Amino acid sequence: MNVQWQGHAEIVPMPQADVIMDRVIKKMVSVPDFWPPIFKFREHDYVVIKITPTYMTMMEIKAQTISSPLPGYEVVLDT
Repeated sequence: MNVQWQGHAEIVPMPQADVIMDRVIKKMVSVPDFWPPIFKFREHDYVVIKITPTYMTMMEIKAQTISSPLPGYEVVLDT
């Protein structure tokens, strides 16, 4: 599947960014035997970015070969 989108991005200010990072980390530690690199963000400066999509399309890619015709994109979000 191929998904393309556009939208608006904004930097989340501190301390709200710390709250979001705490939530993400708590979700990640619930996965057994998985220590993601996101834990290393706390050692350095980081920025949390909020992305609000405004337009999104998708296309199922089920072609057998690269030269097979592909169907068109379907709009799934248009605000």
